[in-house]
Amino acid sequence: MTQKNSKLYVGWYDASEHFWYPVGQICTTAEGFQFEYLSGAIQARNLAGFRGIFQFPDFNQKYVSKELFAFFTNRLLTSSRDNFDEEVEKMGLKVTSQELHPFDVLSRTNGRRVTDTFEVYPPPTVTDDSVELIFFVRGVRYLSDELKRRWEDGKPPQHPLRLYKEPENKYDSYALRILDSDDYPLGFVPRYYTKSFYELVDRGCQYQLDLLLHNRHPGFVRERFLVKLTCRTFDGWRFPQSDLYESIAEQSGESILVA
Repeated sequence: MTQKNSKLYVGWYDASEHFWYPVGQICTTAEGFQFEYLSGAIQARNLAGFRGIFQFPDFNQKYVSKELFAFFTNRLLTSSRDNFDEEVEKMGLKVTSQELHPFDVLSRTNGRRVTDTFEVYPPPTVTDDSVELIFFVRGVRYLSDELKRRWEDGKPPQHPLRLYKEPENKYDSYALRILDSDDYPLGFVPRYYTKSFYELVDRGCQYQLDLLLHNRHPGFVRERFLVKLTCRTFDGWRFPQSDLYESIAEQSGESILVA
């Protein structure tokens, strides 16, 4: 079974303030899986009334399980559905259902559900002098009707793709818009990555943005463009650049076993 990511973050969106809070993280372990809350959960509770995740009632505990927690399994594609292989291919995951690790699926779909505002997302892959991130472009549904028709019926985006800083964006002052070589917008870098990558672009770090997939008829419009961003870093750069990602679980005591 493949597995590129061993850790995923859980984000919670406050629609009233248009803000993403990193509220938790799940990791694979030798025994199975472990979930814990992050400092962002406390801030989300204090500022936006975040009540936590039902399956994990105590903010200060770590939760362990041999099997993937129901909160996450309920966000996976069902392998029994008739078009499962087709949906997997649209995510750029060319493996069979038996080889597919749930973390790899959640990394691409972000575990979205219409019944809540949680999303699951991976950290970028960081080496000594570079960082790599694969993601679906955000904000496609907000493009003009003309652009929507272009990306559904016309020719694909032209390389090279580039990032355009948009500090005047009213929802995110670190917004990074994605343009093709003809300056046609595709959408944006997901917001939970923008602050860290904005700094790299602002410092003039060399980057490459490749279009991996152009789904003309995706299951969800936000899965129109799958891209890979590779960027050089500088000394002192890190992800994430926020203390909201610090664990708040008690360091002593036993973890709670979830059946």
